[in-house]
Order: sequence, then C-alpha cells, then structure tokens
Amino acid sequence: MTHVNFITFHFLHVCDDIMQKIYGSLDFIFI
Repeated sequence: MTHVNFITFHFLHVCDDIMQKIYGSLDFIFI
C-alpha cells in the first residue's frame, strides 16, 4: 500500500466514523 493510499484510507475511515457519530446523534435527538 502506498503512502497516499494509506492517508486516503485513514481519512475515509475517520470521516465514516464521524458520520456515524453524527447520524447517531441525530437519531438520539429525533427519538
């Protein structure tokens, strides 16, 4: 795995984790 691919993969993983937290918060608010 190249350095750029590792950074991209890590960035996408972090974004996915953040999105899950946001959606989890929205679900908690709307419930």
